[in-house]
Amino acid sequence: MISLTNNTMNSESRPREQSPLMTTPDSENTETAKTQGFREPSVREKAHTHDTAYEAVRDQSDGRDSGAAHEFRRANKDPFVILVDVFAVICPAAFLVFAFLVLKLDGQVIDDAPARQYRNAITILATLFPIIFAAIVGRLMSQVARWKLEKGATMGVLEQLMGSRTVGGTLLFHFQLRVLNLLALFLVLIWIFSPLGGQSILRMLETRSRTVAQPADVVYFNTDAQSQFASWSDVSPTSNAYNVNRMSIVNAMYNALILSPDAVKSGAMDVWGNVKIPALSSYGDSGNSDWQSVPQNDTEREFSSLVGVPVTKVAEGNTTFSLESSYIHLECGNFSVSSFSYSPGSGTTFATEVQFNETSLCMSDRCNSVANGTWQGWNLRLNGSLISNDSNNQDRGAGWNLALDNFIDELWIDYDWYTQRGLKVEDSNRPDVFAEEKGVVANPTTLLFQAKEQTSSYATPEYTTSRCGATQKYVESRVHCSRDSPTARQNCSVIAQRPSQKPHADENISQLSFTRVFRYVSRKLPQATNHFASSYTSDISLNYLENPSSATMTAATAPPELANIPPRDFGYRLAQLVNSYVFLSQAFSNAPSGSVDAMASFEPNVTVVVDVKTPVEVFHISGAWIALYMLSCVVLLLGGVMSAVVTHFVHGPEVLGYASTVVRDSKFMDISTAAGRMDGIDLTRMLKDRRVRYGYTQLSVENIPLVGVGSQEETDVILRPCVVHMNDIASVSGLELQPQDQYGAYYIGELVMRTIQHGLSLDPDDATEAQDKLKYTLIEGIHELYDNQSQGHFVHILEVVWIVDQCFLQGWLTRIHDRLSGQRLSHLQIAVRDGNKICEDSCSNFRVELRDDDIGSLPIVYIDIDTRGTWTIGHVVEMLIHEMVHRYLMLFSCQGGFSHEFGGCSQYSHDKRGRHRHYPRMLIKHVFETIQEWDDTLRFFGEVFIDRCDQDGQYDALVDMGILYM
Repeated sequence: MISLTNNTMNSESRPREQSPLMTTPDSENTETAKTQGFREPSVREKAHTHDTAYEAVRDQSDGRDSGAAHEFRRANKDPFVILVDVFAVICPAAFLVFAFLVLKLDGQVIDDAPARQYRNAITILATLFPIIFAAIVGRLMSQVARWKLEKGATMGVLEQLMGSRTVGGTLLFHFQLRVLNLLALFLVLIWIFSPLGGQSILRMLETRSRTVAQPADVVYFNTDAQSQFASWSDVSPTSNAYNVNRMSIVNAMYNALILSPDAVKSGAMDVWGNVKIPALSSYGDSGNSDWQSVPQNDTEREFSSLVGVPVTKVAEGNTTFSLESSYIHLECGNFSVSSFSYSPGSGTTFATEVQFNETSLCMSDRCNSVANGTWQGWNLRLNGSLISNDSNNQDRGAGWNLALDNFIDELWIDYDWYTQRGLKVEDSNRPDVFAEEKGVVANPTTLLFQAKEQTSSYATPEYTTSRCGATQKYVESRVHCSRDSPTARQNCSVIAQRPSQKPHADENISQLSFTRVFRYVSRKLPQATNHFASSYTSDISLNYLENPSSATMTAATAPPELANIPPRDFGYRLAQLVNSYVFLSQAFSNAPSGSVDAMASFEPNVTVVVDVKTPVEVFHISGAWIALYMLSCVVLLLGGVMSAVVTHFVHGPEVLGYASTVVRDSKFMDISTAAGRMDGIDLTRMLKDRRVRYGYTQLSVENIPLVGVGSQEETDVILRPCVVHMNDIASVSGLELQPQDQYGAYYIGELVMRTIQHGLSLDPDDATEAQDKLKYTLIEGIHELYDNQSQGHFVHILEVVWIVDQCFLQGWLTRIHDRLSGQRLSHLQIAVRDGNKICEDSCSNFRVELRDDDIGSLPIVYIDIDTRGTWTIGHVVEMLIHEMVHRYLMLFSCQGGFSHEFGGCSQYSHDKRGRHRHYPRMLIKHVFETIQEWDDTLRFFGEVFIDRCDQDGQYDALVDMGILYM
């Protein structure tokens, strides 16, 4: 039997060979054990004269430290502190200065380079503002908390201040603290200016489009100018050649206008960029003197001419001006058709054409006058024969012709009379001559249009005639022009019109009322397309009258049916052709380039002073955002000033907010006593290489380990306890506590201490008997190979397991539990067999499962041993003891304890391996070293496991607490 030895020698000071398996302290030592249960760490003072911000003042009298009379050196005068104070004031001031600089930009036109610089500055400052705000206001919070700590304050106030050093930290901390007071509201109000200030920087400077008006001159052609037809004469071969050349230009431009694309015909500008004048009567009321908007829909308005008015010197930007112009308006009646007919009573009747009087339209400077009321026009023989009235004229006939029944008196075209009255000859032959005249009577004027229609050269011709009232309309147009750049083409259109408010000649006096003008219109216009008398083919002028579309007009192969054209449409189309031809005679040299060239000049012209409105981008300052930004800067400036002031009112070290504060006065670490006078950053700098950990320390009170922050080597990890389902947890300090299915009720440190104490408290006779029985059981067959086919070997193993559990593990694993189902079960189940598939990576394996195959479940510790290979009984027992210790600690400790609710253990990451093995190592070493003391035969028993426990840096699967949580 094993004798029980009482020994009061400290196990740490005795050799291992003399340490008993179990000792029972006597009554004299019980009190000593209790008083020695808590051990103070030895604290040694170290001198750090160069590493501390606050040092002991030397006593100059004896050269020794003054002991308790320590004073603090003022670190507030440190250059770095002064530099931070300056930074805390200058940065907010710089932000304010930027705000005033931005204010000066309001309304200024944006220049590319400065605008780019300001936008870059805003982007950078919007990023820096929250950072600088957090640095300055966070420092203020820290310094105020430091000052409050010196003066005395509640923990809640200090935590509120130290937790409010960022925006998110302020909100999250007060939510976690569940406190709502004036200080909390004040702190949130201060920190809200951090994001608001950053956003206000981005939003305070905007760009807007504004119209800038600048005076400028716009020049446009005067449509009341004299037609150059009036000055051309055929009196000599030289002048005739000159006139023929100019007529070819006019005719070419006329054909270009007729054949221009439909988009150009219906557009606001002609093919050369001149602005076209709409016919006011086509969409509005000619008798209304108010401004009338011009419809933008092509079907709702007609243009007076296919050629527009040249406009030049349009500046870059938007320009709106008034343009005075005039045009011929034709009010046509229904068509009359003279056709071939045969009547039995009267015989055959052939179609006849209207004969015109050409006397007043001769090409000489002196022509005989013809009384008004007679159709006066150029007889272009509609049968295609040569015109023989004038020996100098070899023009062929045409498919249509024009005549007028009323002209001005020949006195108004007498150049001598003009000269005698002191008038300019170039001002004659135009309606504007009569603008200032009084008592001039103008009779209504009618324009006769006559066309020959013949389907073939052998068919009987028909003559279609229309009579149109001709008047000269004077309108004032509001023209809007825009030009993107000085070299870009201008874009002009008429946006509104009204009848001209200026004095003008009688409307019955038109450009056609002058014989020198009409003789060219009557003679040359029908021949402008070079279609000579082939009436059975298509004349593009007549095709235009039927349908102005270029596609239809050029594809026509037969004469148009003019009689089917509505009189209103025919009048506007014929007026467009006549006005185009007359206006080309006025400005054929200016129309192609006058509007394209911004600096073009032409005569006669009209110059108007306009305001050129140019849209420009200007800076706009948002009043709300700039005010919010300046308020944020003021808050930041006040925070910087206050932080600098408070810093110089604090005398103690800065200890709040540093990780080193938790070990500053720790009894679990060996730290200099001077640490209490050091700034947190200085202490951190001194201890930056020391590894610390929060967990169970090596100190205890009444065998309960203390939890705190200490050196990593001397502190074990603490894990969160599992869910424990029990009604009452008894004190672990009493030896009478039994598990009572309270799985996971103990902290692992407490369980290890209790287990060792249990062995020491056994009855001496029972302890000796158990020791002898286990010793001989282990020695017997320790070197014999285990045979998994031998029932005796397995019974031998079970006997060893039972004794180990009773001696070292309080008998909890093999204790029999009576279940509700009538079964009697224990926690332990062992499987020792060859080829154990459960043990794939190691020789032994364990698992804890809830046996629920019957009523009254019970957590079962399954231990599997793989005997594959050559294993002695001693080796198998060693592995069993190792697994039993770990499974015992797992089942009854909160570190991985069993949960009835979840049916399993707490789960921890593989990364925790090798980090939680202090207490399992302690108990394993205790078991193996105690057994080794019993006999020399057992002196190497479990040595491999003990050696591995001492190798902290080596991976040891057998003592790895991480396995417990897989």
